[in-house]
Amino acid sequence: MKKLLLCCVLFAYAGLFSKNILLSVPRSGSHWLLYGVGFLCLEPFSNDFLYARGKNCNHSSNFANPFGLDIDESKPPFLVRTHRSSHVQKQRKTQNKLILIVRNPLESLVSRKKFHKSAQPNVINRENLDYYLNYLRVFDSWNKKNRLLVYYEDLIEEPQRVFEEILVFLGKPLDRMELFFQDYDYYRETAMNAYSNHFNYGAVSNGEVLYHSKKVKKKNASFVKEFLQDSEPEIYFDYLSRYFN
Repeated sequence: MKKLLLCCVLFAYAGLFSKNILLSVPRSGSHWLLYGVGFLCLEPFSNDFLYARGKNCNHSSNFANPFGLDIDESKPPFLVRTHRSSHVQKQRKTQNKLILIVRNPLESLVSRKKFHKSAQPNVINRENLDYYLNYLRVFDSWNKKNRLLVYYEDLIEEPQRVFEEILVFLGKPLDRMELFFQDYDYYRETAMNAYSNHFNYGAVSNGEVLYHSKKVKKKNASFVKEFLQDSEPEIYFDYLSRYFN
Protein backbone atom coordinates (compact mmCIF):
# COMPACT_ATOMS: atom_id res chain seq x y z
CA MET A 1 0.00 0.00 0.00
CA LYS A 2 2.81 2.38 0.89
CA LYS A 3 4.56 1.61 -2.40
CA LEU A 4 1.35 2.31 -4.31
CA LEU A 5 0.89 5.61 -2.49
CA LEU A 6 4.50 6.59 -3.18
CA CYS A 7 4.07 5.78 -6.88
CA CYS A 8 0.94 7.93 -7.04
CA VAL A 9 2.74 10.84 -5.37
CA LEU A 10 5.71 10.56 -7.72
CA PHE A 11 3.41 10.33 -10.73
CA ALA A 12 1.51 13.43 -9.63
CA TYR A 13 4.76 15.32 -9.02
CA ALA A 14 6.11 14.36 -12.45
CA GLY A 15 2.86 15.39 -14.07
CA LEU A 16 3.04 18.78 -12.40
CA PHE A 17 6.06 19.63 -14.52
CA SER A 18 4.99 17.85 -17.73
CA LYS A 19 4.33 21.14 -19.46
CA ASN A 20 5.76 23.61 -21.91
CA ILE A 21 8.50 25.77 -20.43
CA LEU A 22 9.49 29.26 -21.55
CA LEU A 23 12.99 29.92 -20.24
CA SER A 24 14.36 33.38 -20.74
CA VAL A 25 17.60 35.23 -20.26
CA PRO A 26 16.53 38.25 -18.14
CA ARG A 27 15.46 41.32 -20.11
CA SER A 28 14.83 39.37 -23.32
CA GLY A 29 11.16 39.96 -24.05
CA SER A 30 9.69 36.93 -22.31
CA HIS A 31 6.65 38.79 -20.97
CA TRP A 32 5.74 40.03 -24.45
CA LEU A 33 6.18 36.55 -25.89
CA LEU A 34 4.05 35.08 -23.08
CA TYR A 35 1.30 37.68 -23.57
CA GLY A 36 1.28 37.05 -27.31
CA VAL A 37 1.13 33.27 -27.03
CA GLY A 38 -1.58 33.63 -24.37
CA PHE A 39 -3.66 35.70 -26.78
CA LEU A 40 -3.13 33.25 -29.64
CA CYS A 41 -3.94 30.14 -27.59
CA LEU A 42 -6.49 31.46 -25.07
CA GLU A 43 -5.12 29.10 -22.45
CA PRO A 44 -3.86 29.80 -18.91
CA PHE A 45 -0.18 30.25 -18.28
CA SER A 46 2.00 30.42 -15.20
CA ASN A 47 4.47 33.18 -14.42
CA ASP A 48 7.85 32.84 -12.77
CA PHE A 49 6.88 33.49 -9.16
CA LEU A 50 4.35 30.63 -9.19
CA TYR A 51 6.48 28.22 -11.21
CA ALA A 52 7.46 25.87 -8.39
CA ARG A 53 3.81 25.23 -7.49
CA GLY A 54 2.64 24.88 -11.07
CA LYS A 55 -0.20 27.38 -10.61
CA ASN A 56 -1.67 29.84 -13.07
CA CYS A 57 -1.21 33.58 -12.99
CA ASN A 58 -4.07 35.63 -11.63
CA HIS A 59 -5.47 36.49 -15.05
CA SER A 60 -7.80 39.09 -13.55
CA SER A 61 -4.87 41.47 -13.04
CA ASN A 62 -3.83 43.92 -15.76
CA PHE A 63 -0.19 42.82 -15.50
CA ALA A 64 -0.96 39.12 -16.01
CA ASN A 65 -3.72 39.67 -18.56
CA PRO A 66 -3.31 43.08 -20.22
CA PHE A 67 -5.68 42.19 -23.07
CA GLY A 68 -8.55 41.20 -20.73
CA LEU A 69 -8.79 37.72 -22.24
CA ASP A 70 -11.46 35.28 -21.07
CA ILE A 71 -9.18 32.52 -19.79
CA ASP A 72 -10.41 29.36 -18.08
CA GLU A 73 -8.21 29.22 -14.97
CA SER A 74 -9.56 25.81 -13.95
CA LYS A 75 -7.27 24.28 -16.58
CA PRO A 76 -3.63 23.56 -15.76
CA PRO A 77 -1.09 26.03 -17.21
CA PHE A 78 -0.07 25.14 -20.73
CA LEU A 79 3.05 27.35 -20.60
CA VAL A 80 5.33 28.23 -17.69
CA ARG A 81 7.70 31.21 -17.87
CA THR A 82 10.82 31.35 -15.74
CA HIS A 83 14.31 32.84 -15.53
CA ARG A 84 15.55 29.96 -13.37
CA SER A 85 17.80 27.90 -15.60
CA SER A 86 18.92 25.71 -12.68
CA HIS A 87 15.30 24.81 -11.97
CA VAL A 88 14.57 23.97 -15.59
CA GLN A 89 17.69 21.82 -15.80
CA LYS A 90 16.02 19.34 -13.40
CA GLN A 91 12.93 18.84 -15.58
CA ARG A 92 12.37 15.95 -17.97
CA LYS A 93 14.09 16.76 -21.24
CA THR A 94 12.22 14.06 -23.17
CA GLN A 95 8.74 15.08 -21.95
CA ASN A 96 8.80 18.83 -21.46
CA LYS A 97 9.00 21.18 -24.42
CA LEU A 98 11.45 24.01 -23.92
CA ILE A 99 11.42 27.42 -25.56
CA LEU A 100 14.49 29.52 -24.82
CA ILE A 101 14.51 33.20 -25.68
CA VAL A 102 17.90 34.91 -25.77
CA ARG A 103 19.08 38.41 -26.51
CA ASN A 104 22.36 39.98 -27.51
CA PRO A 105 24.44 39.48 -24.33
CA LEU A 106 25.53 43.12 -24.22
CA GLU A 107 21.92 44.30 -24.46
CA SER A 108 20.79 41.81 -21.85
CA LEU A 109 23.45 42.74 -19.30
CA VAL A 110 23.21 46.51 -19.67
CA SER A 111 19.41 46.43 -19.67
CA ARG A 112 19.42 44.28 -16.55
CA LYS A 113 21.66 46.80 -14.79
CA LYS A 114 19.25 49.63 -15.64
CA PHE A 115 16.20 47.58 -14.68
CA HIS A 116 17.53 46.76 -11.22
CA LYS A 117 19.15 50.18 -10.84
CA SER A 118 22.32 48.30 -10.01
CA ALA A 119 25.24 50.14 -8.44
CA GLN A 120 27.61 47.53 -9.83
CA PRO A 121 30.15 49.62 -11.82
CA ASN A 122 30.76 47.01 -14.50
CA VAL A 123 28.13 44.39 -15.30
CA ILE A 124 30.17 43.08 -18.23
CA ASN A 125 32.23 40.60 -16.25
CA ARG A 126 33.02 36.90 -16.19
CA GLU A 127 30.45 36.01 -13.54
CA ASN A 128 27.53 37.60 -15.39
CA LEU A 129 28.60 36.18 -18.73
CA ASP A 130 28.87 32.69 -17.27
CA TYR A 131 25.38 33.16 -15.83
CA TYR A 132 24.20 34.09 -19.33
CA LEU A 133 25.86 30.98 -20.78
CA ASN A 134 24.00 28.73 -18.33
CA TYR A 135 20.78 29.32 -20.25
CA LEU A 136 22.32 28.05 -23.46
CA ARG A 137 23.94 25.12 -21.66
CA VAL A 138 20.50 24.01 -20.49
CA PHE A 139 19.07 24.45 -23.98
CA ASP A 140 21.95 22.60 -25.61
CA SER A 141 21.45 19.62 -23.28
CA TRP A 142 17.72 19.36 -24.10
CA ASN A 143 16.15 16.77 -26.37
CA LYS A 144 16.42 18.31 -29.86
CA LYS A 145 12.82 17.43 -30.76
CA ASN A 146 11.55 19.24 -27.67
CA ARG A 147 13.41 22.53 -27.89
CA LEU A 148 13.01 25.79 -29.78
CA LEU A 149 15.40 28.74 -29.70
CA VAL A 150 13.90 32.20 -30.14
CA TYR A 151 16.05 35.27 -30.61
CA TYR A 152 14.70 38.49 -29.10
CA GLU A 153 15.80 40.37 -32.20
CA ASP A 154 13.75 38.08 -34.46
CA LEU A 155 10.74 38.44 -32.16
CA ILE A 156 10.94 42.21 -32.60
CA GLU A 157 11.76 42.33 -36.31
CA GLU A 158 9.88 39.25 -37.62
CA PRO A 159 7.08 38.68 -35.09
CA GLN A 160 4.68 36.89 -37.43
CA ARG A 161 7.23 34.25 -38.38
CA VAL A 162 8.35 33.76 -34.78
CA PHE A 163 4.87 33.45 -33.29
CA GLU A 164 3.88 31.00 -36.02
CA GLU A 165 6.96 28.88 -35.31
CA ILE A 166 6.11 28.85 -31.61
CA LEU A 167 2.50 27.78 -32.18
CA VAL A 168 3.55 25.00 -34.53
CA PHE A 169 6.17 23.86 -32.01
CA LEU A 170 3.54 23.77 -29.24
CA GLY A 171 1.02 22.01 -31.48
CA LYS A 172 -1.46 24.89 -31.29
CA PRO A 173 -3.77 26.13 -34.09
CA LEU A 174 -3.00 29.29 -36.05
CA ASP A 175 -6.61 30.47 -36.26
CA ARG A 176 -6.09 33.63 -34.14
CA MET A 177 -2.96 34.80 -35.95
CA GLU A 178 -4.82 37.07 -38.38
CA LEU A 179 -6.80 38.68 -35.54
CA PHE A 180 -3.61 39.26 -33.55
CA PHE A 181 -1.65 40.84 -36.38
CA GLN A 182 -4.49 43.06 -37.55
CA ASP A 183 -3.87 45.15 -34.41
CA TYR A 184 -0.36 43.99 -33.57
CA ASP A 185 0.99 47.44 -32.67
CA TYR A 186 -1.93 48.02 -30.30
CA TYR A 187 -1.42 44.71 -28.51
CA ARG A 188 2.30 45.24 -28.19
CA GLU A 189 1.91 48.76 -26.83
CA THR A 190 -0.77 47.62 -24.38
CA ALA A 191 1.41 44.77 -23.15
CA MET A 192 4.50 46.94 -22.74
CA ASN A 193 2.52 49.58 -20.84
CA ALA A 194 1.25 46.92 -18.44
CA TYR A 195 4.81 45.68 -17.96
CA SER A 196 6.31 49.14 -17.43
CA ASN A 197 3.55 50.21 -15.03
CA HIS A 198 3.89 47.03 -12.99
CA PHE A 199 7.63 47.40 -12.50
CA ASN A 200 7.66 51.21 -12.57
CA TYR A 201 10.31 50.95 -15.23
CA GLY A 202 10.37 53.19 -18.26
CA ALA A 203 13.59 52.28 -20.07
CA VAL A 204 12.13 49.80 -22.50
CA SER A 205 13.82 49.53 -25.86
CA ASN A 206 10.81 50.68 -27.92
CA GLY A 207 11.47 48.03 -30.54
CA GLU A 208 15.14 48.86 -31.07
CA VAL A 209 17.25 45.72 -31.03
CA LEU A 210 20.38 47.71 -30.14
CA TYR A 211 19.26 50.20 -27.55
CA HIS A 212 20.87 49.71 -24.14
CA SER A 213 24.38 48.86 -25.35
CA LYS A 214 24.95 51.83 -27.66
CA LYS A 215 27.52 53.35 -25.33
CA VAL A 216 29.37 50.14 -24.52
CA LYS A 217 33.07 50.52 -25.30
CA LYS A 218 34.61 48.41 -28.06
CA LYS A 219 37.06 46.80 -25.64
CA ASN A 220 34.14 45.56 -23.53
CA ALA A 221 32.40 44.16 -26.58
CA SER A 222 35.63 42.38 -27.56
CA PHE A 223 35.95 40.98 -24.05
CA VAL A 224 32.43 39.54 -24.25
CA LYS A 225 33.13 37.85 -27.57
CA GLU A 226 36.42 36.37 -26.40
CA PHE A 227 35.00 35.12 -23.12
CA LEU A 228 31.99 33.43 -24.72
CA GLN A 229 34.07 31.94 -27.49
CA ASP A 230 36.76 30.62 -25.13
CA SER A 231 34.37 29.35 -22.46
CA GLU A 232 31.93 27.49 -24.69
CA PRO A 233 33.20 27.42 -28.30
CA GLU A 234 30.47 25.10 -29.62
CA ILE A 235 27.67 27.02 -27.94
CA TYR A 236 29.19 30.27 -29.19
CA PHE A 237 29.34 29.15 -32.83
CA ASP A 238 25.99 27.35 -32.75
CA TYR A 239 23.94 30.08 -31.06
CA LEU A 240 25.80 33.36 -30.44
CA SER A 241 28.14 34.06 -33.34
CA ARG A 242 25.39 36.05 -35.10
CA TYR A 243 25.90 38.81 -32.54
CA PHE A 244 29.58 39.30 -33.32
CA ASN A 245 29.82 39.10 -37.11
